[in-house]
Amino acid sequence: MIRGGIKLTSRISSVRHVELISVGGSSIVHFGDSVGVTPKAKGFAVQREVATFKKDEGDFSDPLFVEPIPTPLMTEKVRMNRFNELSFINVNRLHIISVGSASIIQIGSNRFIDAEARIKNTRQFISPPSKQNEQEER
Repeated sequence: MIRGGIKLTSRISSVRHVELISVGGSSIVHFGDSVGVTPKAKGFAVQREVATFKKDEGDFSDPLFVEPIPTPLMTEKVRMNRFNELSFINVNRLHIISVGSASIIQIGSNRFIDAEARIKNTRQFISPPSKQNEQEER
């Protein structure tokens, strides 16, 4: 099969048993082939000493969320030879505790993956954290 100018070998993915506890936002669990996947996640994580909620919080126009992420330039030629002896991918047992935001679990072929998670973490304290607490966190 040819998609997007690249030949993809079609194979059958067989998974006998799966245990999956938690899948995060914008994550993908896929059994089989795909041309490409592009999971994206944006979020805020706010930790406050006193729980207060403001109506205007959560502005995704912050530069963290809108500035483009630079794409690394490929400066080296990559030559790859593949030999798939069988047209089956067999997995007996798969046990996954957690799949994070914009992550991928795939059993199969894939031409490209473009995953992106942008999370803004904020801590707000009434009084500055003590030196002892800072050292414990390190």
